[in-house]
Amino acid sequence: MKKKILIFQPKIQHYRLPLFDIINNKYDLKVLGVTNKGEAINGGYRNYFENVKYFNFLGIHLWSKIFATIIKNKPHTVIITASPRNLSSWIIPIISKFLNFKVVGWSKINSDELTQNNIKKKFKSIFYSNFNYLILYGEKSKKELKNLSLSFNKKKIYVAPNTIDTNFYK
Repeated sequence: MKKKILIFQPKIQHYRLPLFDIINNKYDLKVLGVTNKGEAINGGYRNYFENVKYFNFLGIHLWSKIFATIIKNKPHTVIITASPRNLSSWIIPIISKFLNFKVVGWSKINSDELTQNNIKKKFKSIFYSNFNYLILYGEKSKKELKNLSLSFNKKKIYVAPNTIDTNFYK
């Protein structure tokens, strides 16, 4: 039996379809996002897309029915955008400890002057340490994790060559 992976992705972009297809070939994949009849933005239908409500209020994000969705699907792994403004990114790691699944954060670790503030640095450090693994957009994000003094094992951090390093492309 294939392990089940859930990916919470607010906007399902067409350029991620090849990656999703690779994951789907090896695992039982469900991509949960805001989709119209299983279609990605700019085209591309997949039967493993499922529409889930996503709330965005003043830059704070939250997935609707997170707990019920996870209970229903019984995942081995959940992949979610790792952003401190995404309340689901705080809730899912807590749920994972009770329901015994892994949580992968997919993120650009923002590097800014605010990180120099010890309180904000500690806040970010606590946030990113909640994930079992992190997939980062570029080497600059990996370097930022080191600046946060996180004790992540190198095996738990991956720089994905198929994502866009937004620090490189402006």
